[in-house]
Amino acid sequence: MDYERVAALAAPVLALFSGFVIYVRYHDYGLLNAEIVICFTILGGFGVSIGALLRKWRGTPAYALAYFLISVFVLDLQYQVIPQAAAFITADDFSLWRIGLAVICLWGVFVLVFGLRQHIASVTAAVFGVSLLGGLLLPADVDPFGVAEESAKVASDPQGLPPRIHLVLDGHIGVTGIPQDIPGGAALEADLRAFYKRWGFRLYGGAHSQYFRTYNSLGNLLNIESSPRDGAQVASRGREIFLKENAYFRQMAEMGYRLRVYQSDYLDFCTGFEALIEQCYRYPAFSIRAIKAYEFSVTERSKLILGAYLTTSNIYRGARLAYRAGVAWLGDRGVTGLPAWEGRNFDLYGLAAPMALDILERDLKENPLGRVFFAHLLLPHSPYFLNAACAVELDSSQWASRRLDHHNRTTIGTPAYRRAAYVRYFGQVRCAMQRLVRIFTILEEQDLLDKATIIVHSDHGSRITVIDPVAARRDRFSARDSVDGFSSLFAIRAPSIEPGYDNALIALQNLFAKHVLGVPSPAMNGQVYLEAPAGQRDMPAMTLPDFTNPEYPRTTNQSARRKE
Repeated sequence: MDYERVAALAAPVLALFSGFVIYVRYHDYGLLNAEIVICFTILGGFGVSIGALLRKWRGTPAYALAYFLISVFVLDLQYQVIPQAAAFITADDFSLWRIGLAVICLWGVFVLVFGLRQHIASVTAAVFGVSLLGGLLLPADVDPFGVAEESAKVASDPQGLPPRIHLVLDGHIGVTGIPQDIPGGAALEADLRAFYKRWGFRLYGGAHSQYFRTYNSLGNLLNIESSPRDGAQVASRGREIFLKENAYFRQMAEMGYRLRVYQSDYLDFCTGFEALIEQCYRYPAFSIRAIKAYEFSVTERSKLILGAYLTTSNIYRGARLAYRAGVAWLGDRGVTGLPAWEGRNFDLYGLAAPMALDILERDLKENPLGRVFFAHLLLPHSPYFLNAACAVELDSSQWASRRLDHHNRTTIGTPAYRRAAYVRYFGQVRCAMQRLVRIFTILEEQDLLDKATIIVHSDHGSRITVIDPVAARRDRFSARDSVDGFSSLFAIRAPSIEPGYDNALIALQNLFAKHVLGVPSPAMNGQVYLEAPAGQRDMPAMTLPDFTNPEYPRTTNQSARRKE
């Protein structure tokens, strides 16, 4: 029996299965669900097809190279080896030895692969076969889903203090930043102003973030800083990002409050501050398990799961971009009729955010006094899958993300996609308003609304851009792109704050420092920091256009000049 011929068919299947099993078990989904079986069937058919094609090249350098690339692809799916390798080479302590070590390792792998090219399929099948068995039989590393960790000791006595509710609505554009030429934009602005007026807030229409990324925005905000250094307020361990300091939490604790935190696993506010926190509820920023909470069909679930799995690979995303660019290039030269590679994102960010809000509402009903309820909610963050009534669009092909191919911030979108995404986004913003009504009503029913302090703000703009306002595209992005990126919601309600509307161009740090912490802020109104080019950490500053000026065009005006 020619084992190499059998292995040639089996190796790609085993490679794809091994990674997928680990992925599904990590998300604690259940391998025998019908949608998972469908995914296995699709992966198996694809793997057999690849194996049948490759075995015709047996013994050739192309045969060995193909199996090497299959292995790299699966490792990229599981461990993100491409960005990790890039991060290693371009680290802050960059030196030639890093490049040399990478080249030596790559050369060693090539020598091994080509030396075994006659039996490379058998070797690949054996390696991934063992990996598959391990994934099936060994205890799985499971991503916690909706875990509430109670603190062992909290020194403060919460009795008598009115509650403080602090809600970060990730990706909520500021009121004056809403584009007026998108259907529903003008109505949404009017409704938001009426909404916050109805509930007694002071609303700042010209509020803006100084940062395009969440960890920079919230890290600096909570510490009353305005650093031009990327990641200055955070540290990381693997994929986890956490704050190095949290002046806000410390001040709340000193005032006698107990803190309850509701956070995604993207940015950790709890690690290092456990002595200040009564409870920390953690929900996944991205998890296929969140799909179970919604009434999707089996087919739709399998599509979402397989799409989410494949798009974790940088190689897959890069191949899709390259194919689409190639089709466009050929189309310009008269070559048409090539099959389309569906250009959509399978993002699941925020699908678990409504569940976190459910937990917050329960806690607010049960024990509100003497507590700060701090929640970072991936709402109205993309994907835009909820309508104005918070009903789920069960056909995920109708969802939108902030921009196609947004994982790479240097890629360019289209005005048509931006327009369609904003229409979906407006519905999700209205859903967020509905969830806020539920929270305000709970306080009202407990006769606490007029005593409580309620802060509602964003971390950055909608980021629904054609070109992201980043340093690498400084010569390309428009004034409208910068408003989409940085205009941010800020509203506050407290016994000592006069309700009303303020349309001044003002940084979130200034508003937070003045109204929440009562200290000076270093932030300069109108100044924002552009995301630094790859491998750099110093972010160049730019002055936002004054989009609060009545004469400023609040439409998609690509000719509007930025003030440098």
